[in-house]
Amino acid sequence: MRKGIVQLVAIGIVIGVALTLVAVLFKWLPESASEEFDRIQVIYWFVTIISIVI
Repeated sequence: MRKGIVQLVAIGIVIGVALTLVAVLFKWLPESASEEFDRIQVIYWFVTIISIVI
């Protein structure tokens, strides 16, 4: 039973790292041209982090 839990946690960590790399390394949004876009970009990254954690 314990071996299965450790294996699931390890797989979850590996997938989390892979998703984090994809989210950070790829350029998803264009360059900021306004103050409003900066706010939208903060919300985008906040939601991205929450999605990866879930």
